[in-house]
Amino acid sequence: WAFFFGLIVASCIYIGRKVTSWDISAIVLIILGFCIAFGITLISPTEGSTAPWMLFISGAIAISALILPGVSGSFILLLMGMYTIVIPTLKDFLTSPSLADFKILFVFGLGALTGLAVFSRVLSWTFKNYYNQTLALLTGFMIGSLNKIWPWRNPTIIMDKETGEIIHDQVMGRLQNAGEVEYKILKELNVLPADYLNGDPSIPYVVICSIIGFIIVFGLGKLEK
Repeated sequence: WAFFFGLIVASCIYIGRKVTSWDISAIVLIILGFCIAFGITLISPTEGSTAPWMLFISGAIAISALILPGVSGSFILLLMGMYTIVIPTLKDFLTSPSLADFKILFVFGLGALTGLAVFSRVLSWTFKNYYNQTLALLTGFMIGSLNKIWPWRNPTIIMDKETGEIIHDQVMGRLQNAGEVEYKILKELNVLPADYLNGDPSIPYVVICSIIGFIIVFGLGKLEK
């Protein structure tokens, strides 16, 4: 997480410096991008649906989020409650194919392809016509996403990967009696290293990995030309 934190911090600076004119529209959009991305990191997951329209929309949104820096497509699926539907369905289809599973995956995939075709063109158009504003918005997205990749976090909501059960960890600390159960963290609370309850906070390693991530981005930037 620290490595990615360093990558994103450096990317925010690197992309932000490409904005040639910080006019009022660019300033408004970087704030808007920050608020949207930061708000997404705070949302609790909802319950999904296998309705065709929901599958199609979630596929389109997830792939669109994949194109945008700072916004995770899989995290969007979690928020929409679709992660617990699409991923188990895919696993079941790969082991024992059925028509019902195929329909779910087909509609979701159709939505993803549609979203990719449409959103990539929209993004190309905005770059061509509103270059500075688009970069400002994307920079805001990345700054807002830093809340999600802060290195020290205690889990508050998890999902049992086997059953899809949502579990609220009220103590926000190390999961007790977890045993061999595989779980996915859905929501966490950012804390300072002193309040980290899941083992050694590893501060020296966190700092080093952040610096490495930071240097890599600017090192690649030197090779840009």
